[in-house]
Amino acid sequence: MALRQRSMTGPLLWGAAILVAVVVVVVLRFDFSGNLEIDACLDAGGRWDRAASACDFTPPQEETSRGRTTAR
Repeated sequence: MALRQRSMTGPLLWGAAILVAVVVVVVLRFDFSGNLEIDACLDAGGRWDRAASACDFTPPQEETSRGRTTAR
């Protein structure tokens, strides 16, 4: 009986595919984390300053009218 030779192409392709998938996940993770920070700033009512890469947020001032306190 002759022994069949195993090809290394299959495991090599699987290893390369897993490596590419891990790299894609890491890159997307860092990209989305920045977008989530910007989204949280905008949701809170702030303004994103691209030059400083920071949230420019000033809390709303309270205003009293006819005995009621409201946010401005």
